[in-house]
Amino acid sequence: MLKLTIVGVVSAGELLPSPVSAKPVDLSQKRKARYQPDSQEVRNFYRVNGYPNAR
Repeated sequence: MLKLTIVGVVSAGELLPSPVSAKPVDLSQKRKARYQPDSQEVRNFYRVNGYPNAR
């Protein structure tokens, strides 16, 4: 029974994917805005929700 447990653990370890290196990140692209400030979605958001109150 112990042998079956060891074989099961070893075979489960083989099913795990191998790690993959990440792609390099271009920081200039990462810092860009992901929306257009004059888009219809942005205008609808502020039309429905209003502008934040100044404190």
